[in-house]
Amino acid sequence: MFIEVRSSKGAAVNGAKCPAYVAGSKSYEPDIPTVITGFEPDKSEFNQLTAYFTTTSTASNGPDFRVRASRLPDGNLLLVAQPISDVASSLRRLLALEALITIGVLLAAIALGRALVLVGLRPLRDVERTADAITAGDLSERIPVENPRSEVGHVATALNVMLERIHETVTELSASEYRSRRFVADASHELRTPLAAVSAYVQAFQQGAAQDPDDLARLICSQLQRCGFVEIDGLGTFARSHTGSVSFQDSARPRVFIAYAVEDAPAALRLYHALGARGYSAWLDRRKLLPGQNWPRRIEDAIAGSDFFIACFSRHSVKKRGGFQAEIRYALDCATRMPLDDVFLIPARLDDCRVPARIQRETQYVDLFPDWHSGFDRIAGIIEKQRLAP
Repeated sequence: MFIEVRSSKGAAVNGAKCPAYVAGSKSYEPDIPTVITGFEPDKSEFNQLTAYFTTTSTASNGPDFRVRASRLPDGNLLLVAQPISDVASSLRRLLALEALITIGVLLAAIALGRALVLVGLRPLRDVERTADAITAGDLSERIPVENPRSEVGHVATALNVMLERIHETVTELSASEYRSRRFVADASHELRTPLAAVSAYVQAFQQGAAQDPDDLARLICSQLQRCGFVEIDGLGTFARSHTGSVSFQDSARPRVFIAYAVEDAPAALRLYHALGARGYSAWLDRRKLLPGQNWPRRIEDAIAGSDFFIACFSRHSVKKRGGFQAEIRYALDCATRMPLDDVFLIPARLDDCRVPARIQRETQYVDLFPDWHSGFDRIAGIIEKQRLAP
């Protein structure tokens, strides 16, 4: 603490003063101006005139001082100064502590807000999971309802009612589709019976019955009386009119053979129906092979008699041994007997698979993915271009 009694002239009385000691034995003195103003009576019983102010040290690296100047009865000034370095240090620590507390409170508020938002969005995540399950094919999945009285609960309940009705509708449609397929299968069996008889007789005719062609004519006539028409695959159709006359219409539609692996049956069936819708005569074993037929010989005859051979390549078929590979080898052999400018083998990729090098080296393939319709239009364009060629 610094103490000094100063006269009215600004000099220390008797030259005596007591410096302030800071940080051990190092002394400092405040830089007190010669003229001090701002005196006011204090509230003590002595009613002295007192002034308070803050000043720096006379040394360049000294602390700041808080000075109290009191006027004594004899007219001199009593100066008492206290270094405030400890106070400033405490104030800085207090400010740092307040800053840390403020940051901690903000982080806690952010964490709490995030937790509240996640809790509020939990019903929406349940809706998302339910939608994903339904998209994957599980129509029995429903949205959990925790509080039916809340707004989210009302929405979830309404969605569950809608999903239940959709499930019932899809179930009814599936049952109706199953009944329709059963009916079509039964009807197809009845319609294939005369065709099977004609096919069996044609095979017998090729093996030696050609000596009596009238037998074939009698067989066709008997089937015409039963069904009204007889279609001989690859040749044409016999039809009987209401007057009893029989006509034959030659099949001029392009014949397209579809080769595929059993894992790709849905895609092959889709291609079969699309070709039929375009007016082409598509050949698919699941639709053309009849009970009791010698299927290896029938498939080779169908390939040899086709105008086009579509090979459906996929990750399943390129690595699989069996009938699919045998059909492609036979088709490649048939292609060697075709005119050089004619298109016979059409490779079609069902996914991002690698077409065998022998085929890729000589023949351009068509992608039926990701845009199936665009790929099919390219196949149909190839068929039409060759069909209309002179």
